[in-house]
Amino acid sequence: MPTNPVGMADHLVAMSSAGAHSASRPVPDPAALRSLLSHCAPEDARDAFLRFTWSNRTPQPHPVAQSPGPWQWCRRHPIVTVVIAFLAWAFMTGIAGGQPLAGLALLAVLGVVIYWLQRRANHEKRPTAPPVNPWPSGAERVPAYGALAGESTLLRPEAELLGVAVLLVETVQASPVVRSDLIYTGTLLEQINASLYTISHQCHRIWWIRSSLEKPESTSDVGRALQAAIDQRVRRVEQNWRELLGNVTQLAELAVDFDQYAKVLRDHARHHRLMADGYGMPIPSAPDPQWQYLQEVQANLSAQVGFLNDTAVRVSAVDLG
Repeated sequence: MPTNPVGMADHLVAMSSAGAHSASRPVPDPAALRSLLSHCAPEDARDAFLRFTWSNRTPQPHPVAQSPGPWQWCRRHPIVTVVIAFLAWAFMTGIAGGQPLAGLALLAVLGVVIYWLQRRANHEKRPTAPPVNPWPSGAERVPAYGALAGESTLLRPEAELLGVAVLLVETVQASPVVRSDLIYTGTLLEQINASLYTISHQCHRIWWIRSSLEKPESTSDVGRALQAAIDQRVRRVEQNWRELLGNVTQLAELAVDFDQYAKVLRDHARHHRLMADGYGMPIPSAPDPQWQYLQEVQANLSAQVGFLNDTAVRVSAVDLG
């Protein structure tokens, strides 16, 4: 197998340069992309892969949140608390006023409300199910059939590619653009995380297929038929692997754009500080021309993330059987 010291970096840069890009979005600067991917060395990708799949390596407890106390619950549900208080007052008033049937009816209503509140409390204390992680322990060291583009001697390429994707998502999450008030990235981050899990499942699917293939032991007709079926499966896997590399390349290009937009935001802040420190010079009253650019940044990021998600779903939907 090749011993490329940069792992997936050269393959992803090459795919970015050779990929199709629209006129509105040219090919990212290869130097910027290579600089970003230089932080995704095989060792770092392995560590990121282990972090991402840690839940299948060490049993993680699932703490169940305690049901809120009565006073905490009342503060969180003031309207329902008022309704319960009114029903209790009406019930006591009905009994005291000599109308037991009305009091019993109100008591039944109060019981239904209490039952509903108990069901609601039980629902609130259920822990949220963690995302499904299919990777078994030691997956990065399991022998595989054949080789794939970008394979190194340190770990399986599927695990390395997933580790690179994790590092890229962590880079995006740490970008100043995420913390900026000028560009909304809340939904974008959720979509990027969803794409990461889709990439993980597709890497695992290819990993599982390559791990389960067994060479024929004979040269009989049965052995040749088995080899032909294996070759057909391998060709489909290799094609899907190239598409998956392209998907992660899109994620790398997105991370480069986040870095570029972070520089734009810093220049935007410098510009406003310069205008504010103008020694009494009048600030132009015309609309800020930078605002339109920032809106275009928001639209561009949304389009890129949407395309990333669509590609991840399409790649994972390919039949490799």
